[in-house]
Amino acid sequence: MAVFKPTNCSPYLTAFDITYLDEGPIYFQCKIDTSNTKIDGYAITIYDNDNNQVFPFNGNTIDNMSYIEDLRKDTIRIDSPIKTNGISDLNTGLNGTYLKIPFVVKQSDFSSFAETTKNNMVYYDSSNKIIKDKSGNTIELTNGS
Repeated sequence: MAVFKPTNCSPYLTAFDITYLDEGPIYFQCKIDTSNTKIDGYAITIYDNDNNQVFPFNGNTIDNMSYIEDLRKDTIRIDSPIKTNGISDLNTGLNGTYLKIPFVVKQSDFSSFAETTKNNMVYYDSSNKIIKDKSGNTIELTNGS
């Protein structure tokens, strides 16, 4: 198995409000730069300001793998919350294309995604003001710390 580091990633080393979903999901986006090798999956790991892992809550990268094939199906679905903005090869996994991975979605949209896509995704429960992953683990929300 090869591991590739994507380029042109966003957001990168910046803060963002994971509770503001009025304009749609919060995405991680990047360009695939793999020397003509197609990628089949991805995993997201997030650390806080003190370099403590805050996502995923448990398991290793293999346990939390999401597959590009499922992400692509989620992307081209008619009612998909993933907006392609006219990019036909979005989320194909091909070298030189872009990934647009939904990370934080509304609770009402969460169930519509493939199970493996949910491995690297959380949802915001606005009525209780909490963020949860597919296993029900909660991310503690703090203001600017």
